Amino acid sequence: MRIDTTPGNIVDIASDVAIVNLFDGVSTPAGATGAANQHLGELISQLIDDGEISGKLGGTTLLHAYGDGSTGGPKRVLVVGLGKPDSFDLGAIRTASAAAIHRVKRLARTATTIVHGAGIGG
Repeated sequence: MRIDTTPGNIVDIASDVAIVNLFDGVSTPAGATGAANQHLGELISQLIDDGEISGKLGGTTLLHAYGDGSTGGPKRVLVVGLGKPDSFDLGAIRTASAAAIHRVKRLARTATTIVHGAGIGG
């Protein structure tokens, strides 16, 4: 396994899948999830409104971004739930990260992600 750190917008980095997150109860995604939402034409917001993405801890939703994954931008975006903000702790980070890796390990050779909860999670 090779791990690189790269500053920048997650939707500008070529990969098979970009992993972003969402707290339970958030209706308007911000940060990296907001950038992914814009990249996908507000699809994440629409799925939140439709009740298909909730931010429940460990829940995952895989979306196709229709990029080629090599020339810029991800092929897919995975939204992983972080649970309730007031219950967010190291255990929640571990649960969310494990759920994300479990979901993408068979379909991706390359993945990009962020530090989960570093924004509004503190």
